[in-house]
Amino acid sequence: MNRIKAPVLLTVVFLLSASFSTGALAAAPPVPPLPASSTPQEANTSSAALSVKDRLTADLQQIGLALQNYHDVNGHFPPAYIADANGRPLFSWRVLLLPYLGQQALFNQFDTSKPWNDRANWAVLQQMPDVFRGPWAPRWSIFTHYAGVAGPSTMFDCVQARATGTACVGTRRADITDGTSNTVAVGEVAQTLIPWTMPEDVDIRVHPTLGERGGFAAVLADGVPFAFADGSVRFLPNSTPADVLHAYFTINGGEPIP
Repeated sequence: MNRIKAPVLLTVVFLLSASFSTGALAAAPPVPPLPASSTPQEANTSSAALSVKDRLTADLQQIGLALQNYHDVNGHFPPAYIADANGRPLFSWRVLLLPYLGQQALFNQFDTSKPWNDRANWAVLQQMPDVFRGPWAPRWSIFTHYAGVAGPSTMFDCVQARATGTACVGTRRADITDGTSNTVAVGEVAQTLIPWTMPEDVDIRVHPTLGERGGFAAVLADGVPFAFADGSVRFLPNSTPADVLHAYFTINGGEPIP
C-alpha cells in the first residue's frame, strides 16, 4: 500500500485536528470473535466492475451489518467516540468498528490509550480500510467517505457528553423509538475532509440539508446514500426537505415520515 510521506501527514493532521489529551482511556468495550457467518467480507476490494452506485451501496451495507453485529455483542451501537478520563474525545467509532469489519489485526495496531493523531497511531491512520474509502479516493487517502449522524437525539449523539466532559454512550435499539428503519445512522460525505480515525461526524445542527460542503453530500445525482439503523441502505434525494431529513436524522422525535 502507498503511504503518505511523514511531512504531508503531519501537515494534514495538525491542520485538521484539535488538541487531544493523552490521558487515561475510558474503557472500550471488549470485542470477542464473531462467528464466521456474521463477519462482513471485504467485498469491495475485488469489485472493480461494480458501478459507483453499487460500490456506495456495498460499502454502506457492510458498515450497516458491522453496526448490527457490534450491537448484538455489546448491547448498544458504538458511541461516536471513546474519550479519555477527562472526557476529551480520542478516536472515532470507525476504529471501534474495525473488528466487525474483518479488521481485527488493524484494530490491534491502534493504541486506544492515545488520541487518533498521536504519533503512535499514524501508521493505522494511513491504512484506511477500503470500506471507508469510497469509489474514487486514491490509495493514500486518509479521509473517510462516510460519516455518522451527530447532534441532539441522533444515532451518534454525544452533545451532552462533550459539554460536560463525561463518557459518550452508545445508542441502543430500544432508544430508537422512531423505528430503526426510519432512522439514519451513517451517510456519504463526498465534500468533507474527515480523517477516518478522527472523532468527527456530521452535526445536523450545522448541516441540516443535503449537498452542503462539510455535510452529507453525494458523488451521484441519484441522491445521498445512507445506512439506516436497521442495516438497510437507501438513497435520499438531494431535494429532501430539511424537516423530513430531521425526522430521519433523529431517533425519537415522533415525526411522521412521508
